[in-house]
Amino acid sequence: MPATSAPRQRLRVVLFSGGRGSGPLTTPLVSNPRIALTIAINGYDDGASTGEVRSFLGDALGPSDFRKNASRLARVLGTVPEQLIDLFDLRLQGDLTERATGAELASAVRLGSSTDPRLQAVGRLAAPLPAHIRQVVSERLERFARELQATDRPFSFADCSVGNLVFAGAFLLADRRFNDAVDQYCGLVGLPPGIIENVTDGTNAFLVAIDADGRLLGSEEEIVDAKRRNRIHDIFLLASRLSGDGLQQLAMLDREQLARVLAARGAPVALNARLGDAIRHANLIIYAPGTQHSSLFPSYLTPGLSEAIAANLTAIKLLVTNIQADAEITGSSAVDIIDRAVFYLKERGRLGIPTPCLITHYLLNDPKHIENEAPYVPLGRLESLEVPRLIRVGNYEEGVTGRHDAAKILGPFIEGAVLRAQTRLSSHQAGGE
Repeated sequence: MPATSAPRQRLRVVLFSGGRGSGPLTTPLVSNPRIALTIAINGYDDGASTGEVRSFLGDALGPSDFRKNASRLARVLGTVPEQLIDLFDLRLQGDLTERATGAELASAVRLGSSTDPRLQAVGRLAAPLPAHIRQVVSERLERFARELQATDRPFSFADCSVGNLVFAGAFLLADRRFNDAVDQYCGLVGLPPGIIENVTDGTNAFLVAIDADGRLLGSEEEIVDAKRRNRIHDIFLLASRLSGDGLQQLAMLDREQLARVLAARGAPVALNARLGDAIRHANLIIYAPGTQHSSLFPSYLTPGLSEAIAANLTAIKLLVTNIQADAEITGSSAVDIIDRAVFYLKERGRLGIPTPCLITHYLLNDPKHIENEAPYVPLGRLESLEVPRLIRVGNYEEGVTGRHDAAKILGPFIEGAVLRAQTRLSSHQAGGE
């Protein structure tokens, strides 16, 4: 009988999400049947409805980035009806402030209709869904509604996404274990456990920063505020939220004093063990572009993360810098972004891990073909980077959209990772003969 070839092993890819900047990369990765993708996200978002949910629950990270990534993947893969994704992404009207709204919202989903005109969009999206889907979604909304009625903590439904409330109910049903809630929520949109991972073990933490002038930015929302055009000096993960008199007292400290106080209040976060395992077995690790000081650099600060990355001696480790400037990297070059990524990956320089063990390739977009370069991130001093032969500079933009062209970026590195994986497999098989 002719020999049958062994099934081709899937390429294992871990991508650190940078928010919207990661979108052009995640779509081709997750839709490729030869790739097993893990998206690593942190939950330090505290703006808009995420901040409202976090304030109410008191001990939860932010759900929004997990919800948005789950919606994107579910749409690409077609794992659930589009109406369910639209329902989760739907934002409630601004005049929904009554506490009874929680129970009414759950009822609108369960029944597929509502007598409240402000919730008719919810009923309209829920109505075509199978009854068992409406049931599991409404159970999570009902759990959140019961929590709302059992406490006197303030909460407003105004402009809150339905998915964030479903996630909050999942968090409560999971006995306040955040990472279990991530798995629950992904399951609701048909995604398997492990495709979206929280970077940490789920410990609650609050992101703050010191800007270049030594001023305190007391929340993630302030850090990414487009009106401020921030220049960030350093970031910190705190065990408790800053508010009131505490904020005022910290605002009076100089930069060095402030840094010491914030470091002393650090949150005891740890690496998500399941993500650590994915990193150690990855063929390709991608540090995506995006909001660096909120979506990416805080993830790199996770204790144990860099050791897991460095322990993988065979993976390609690719850092992709931004094409256009975000509010929180005002005045930064591509080289500046790389320098800060390395700074945080080495836990502010405390780790003696050689940089090539953490990043094997740098990919920088060259904006010189753009007539108006103002919104584009300049290259910076390339000669200052370690191992310059691993720097790739080119036009990686899709037209003039400000978004990366995934084919230009991923193609060569996926091919390289495949070759490495095949070589490693052949060596292993040869050694076993």
